[in-house]
Amino acid sequence: MSDSLRARLDTGHHRRNLVISHLKTRDLQDKTFRIGNAVFCYHKPRPPCGYLDKIEGKGLGGALGKNSGICVTVLSSGVVAVGDRIEIVRN
Repeated sequence: MSDSLRARLDTGHHRRNLVISHLKTRDLQDKTFRIGNAVFCYHKPRPPCGYLDKIEGKGLGGALGKNSGICVTVLSSGVVAVGDRIEIVRN
């Protein structure tokens, strides 16, 4: 990935609200989980859309793959900070 593309993605142009490294989103399916002191439950998959190709170049959405986003429901609000881990609280 080029440095300029990485910089644009790192600054939030991808429209993701929360980015977590080294996670297969399908591993959260049907689970309730905590990040920081906020609690969420998996709602549905949200694969990348054509918007990414429009702003960053053709093929980016496909390169991210189907496992790159989900919608969640906030069950309990709280503070989420860089470095917080995901903890499964209920399957």
